[in-house]
Amino acid sequence: MDGFRVIALTAGLISIVTVIFDTIYPSEKYSNQMRIIFSLVFVLSIAAPFMDGRVDVNDISTYADVSSSNIENIGDSTEKYFIRSIENNISRNIGAYLTENQISFKEIKTSINISSSDSISINEIEIAVNDTAREDEIIALVKSKTGQDTVIKIKECIQ
Repeated sequence: MDGFRVIALTAGLISIVTVIFDTIYPSEKYSNQMRIIFSLVFVLSIAAPFMDGRVDVNDISTYADVSSSNIENIGDSTEKYFIRSIENNISRNIGAYLTENQISFKEIKTSINISSSDSISINEIEIAVNDTAREDEIIALVKSKTGQDTVIKIKECIQ
């Protein structure tokens, strides 16, 4: 990586020198020749670290492999975060709906599945309540919002 720093530093310095020279030289007569000279110096300064062996191309492939595996891991963690966000959002909305209907609950857990066609289906909703006497009413309310084939489990919260 030090070789790449040398290349970047050299390219920057040569660019600065070229701009300074363009502003200083008095006539346009030799501008093409000067540009060719600076271009050659620029190319040689970039190629020098490769020729000296300061830049190893194998290192580049190693960094590329590591980067690609990091990108795959980021994709997996992003998908997990996305799924958790949707589950939390569904739980929060069901909780708000139950609160509107004067049903108290302790916790709501939602489990979803995202298919290969990117459709989202709810696997299961688990609702922890203090009193299971209104279990049928809770299930009916939640199914009215989520669909009749949603699996809803009511469990009694032990305090």
